[in-house]
Amino acid sequence: MAKKEKTTTATKKETTKKETTRKESSKEIEVYFQYESHETKQKDLSEKIERAYKEAGHKDAIKHMDIYVKPEENAAYYVINENETGKVDLF
Repeated sequence: MAKKEKTTTATKKETTKKETTRKESSKEIEVYFQYESHETKQKDLSEKIERAYKEAGHKDAIKHMDIYVKPEENAAYYVINENETGKVDLF
């Protein structure tokens, strides 16, 4: 009598990793600069700086912006991408 070959089949168990997603709460924060009878929002100031940067002929994307506010001079000085500097009126 011939011996029967035993065949085995492996079953691959697929596992799925359950990803838990946490809902991020979005916060809207507004910063206001006030001096004497004047007021401006930080958002408006940064948009003004972006316009001044583009009007000066710069075409590079803004990756980093530092803003230095001097209300006594009615000025905001800025440094964009760590090398382009300028000044805009604060109010």
